[in-house]
Amino acid sequence: YFSNTGQAANNEEWRLGPSGTIFYGQVFNDGKTGAASWLEVTRVNNTISQVVFPNGNVGIGTAEPNALLELKALQSGFSSTKHLLIYNSNETNGDYAGILFGTRSVTGNRGKGWFGFLRTGDNGVGDFVWLNDGAVDDGGIATTDEKMRLTSTGNVGIGTTSPAATFTVKGGNDTGPSIYLTTAANGSVLDVRGKATVSDSLSSIFVAGNGTASILLTDEISNVALCYSGAELSANDLRSLGDCTAGGADYAELYPVEAGIDYGEIVSLGTNLIDTYATAKDGKVSTTTIEGRVAELQRSSKPYQANVLGITSFNYSDFTSAGRNLPEGVNALPVALSGRVPVKVNLEGGAIKIGDRITSSSQAGIGMKATASGQTVGIALEPYDGTQNFGTSTLKILVFVNLGYSKLDSEVTQNEGGWIVDQASGRVKSSYTLEVPAIFASSGLWSIDENGKLIVQEIETQKLTTQQFCVGATCITETEFHALLQNAGLIPAVSTSSPQAASTPTDTEPPVITILGNNPATIEVGASYADMGVTVTDNVDSNLGYTASLDGGPELSQGAGLTIDTSATSTHSIIYKAVDQAGNTATASRTVEVITAP
Repeated sequence: YFSNTGQAANNEEWRLGPSGTIFYGQVFNDGKTGAASWLEVTRVNNTISQVVFPNGNVGIGTAEPNALLELKALQSGFSSTKHLLIYNSNETNGDYAGILFGTRSVTGNRGKGWFGFLRTGDNGVGDFVWLNDGAVDDGGIATTDEKMRLTSTGNVGIGTTSPAATFTVKGGNDTGPSIYLTTAANGSVLDVRGKATVSDSLSSIFVAGNGTASILLTDEISNVALCYSGAELSANDLRSLGDCTAGGADYAELYPVEAGIDYGEIVSLGTNLIDTYATAKDGKVSTTTIEGRVAELQRSSKPYQANVLGITSFNYSDFTSAGRNLPEGVNALPVALSGRVPVKVNLEGGAIKIGDRITSSSQAGIGMKATASGQTVGIALEPYDGTQNFGTSTLKILVFVNLGYSKLDSEVTQNEGGWIVDQASGRVKSSYTLEVPAIFASSGLWSIDENGKLIVQEIETQKLTTQQFCVGATCITETEFHALLQNAGLIPAVSTSSPQAASTPTDTEPPVITILGNNPATIEVGASYADMGVTVTDNVDSNLGYTASLDGGPELSQGAGLTIDTSATSTHSIIYKAVDQAGNTATASRTVEVITAP
């Protein structure tokens, strides 16, 4: 070793001396011996394996390094020589050169992160590569741990080793959904796809270089429409987009509803009231000014429920402004006001046919075919009898929204198709009796009123039978007409004393009265009652008339002038009576109930 002993204090002394396989340098300050090593070089068989600076930072180009290793160069602008060079001299495509990073010292662990350069072409052309090993083990980094790359052409790729656009993001290890960002010169600015490669799938979102945005919808035909939801997704008023034509085409407004209510359910008015707020011109809701209150809706709970309001709909596009002023946190759903909408139904009211009225059933929120008068929500646009497979756990059919009270005859609605007219012949089916108050011609030339009075311009018939014949105000009966003809000598007189006259059997059988229409009959309070009358047949006589008496009142010929007071609920009895020529009498009764509308 080299030694310079005997120096005065404050003189530094450098020594180089062997100590086994280590060469070390010492600095002696103030004449003190035993200073720490500033450089340790380890060799094995004349090969240096390790160089250590145990006592501080190393500076190259600086006497005051501020880090473990600091390189300093005085250079204006870029220099091709004054820099740190990490070089792989193999000079073969696919070779890497870079820096390894780690935070754990384990024998054989070569770190978990790496950044460097990958040669991909001649003359050292290549890509910058980021490797990151996410495995929770002591294994080292590998090229399969690549997470991001910057190519020599300037493309950046995350999740892909071959980015096809200026910025490319792919999921599922280069096989999943992807995002492409590029320049307008390449045709698009943004391209979002369901799969990694262009050939695998159509674009879900595509923004062209001119700013035009396109979105893939569920229906690829040309008459689709794009709508946005009413739900605010973030503070900057983002809206979710969807296909307006999916599932229905209705016009709706928002209502507060009880938790758990689904789309396509029949809802009714509840008792819980929700505050609503004023809305500014920009559409923002002011939470300081209460404007009114609205009832929270609940599922319908019984058949023909009178306070049903409508059908919930998955429609966040075609809206009125109503419902936009609900406070934050209120559970709100669109309720269809018009158009067609899917509705959950069951077979409680029987098989549903096109044109049937739909009402609430005993199952909460579920509709059924209406077979009696009551509140209905719409008209069925498609049939259901239990054999169709709609592919859903809860059946839905399209219904044309038409909320209101429907007057239905249960006997009519239960008939096949609900038609009282034979669709082939155009004739009224023989099993039906039409109950109408009056019939009249659009020309006004003939009519039949509610009392059975026929007014026509002319009658042409082969036979006309009547109880009384009137010309103007002059009327005669059959007996009077018979005597008139006898006195005029137009018919022979009948002898009452001839002993040879044959005796006729005595008629003891009374006539048969058949009541027309419903018995008992019902009519709503405030409506007008028109009695359908009866038919009378007899074993001997024909064309017999009848009288009708209401609640024991006077007997009215053919029921003419019979009226019922319908101002309040009540029950009435109509007695019909017919007498044949032999004096045999028959009676029949009808009960009429005046009821409150359901």
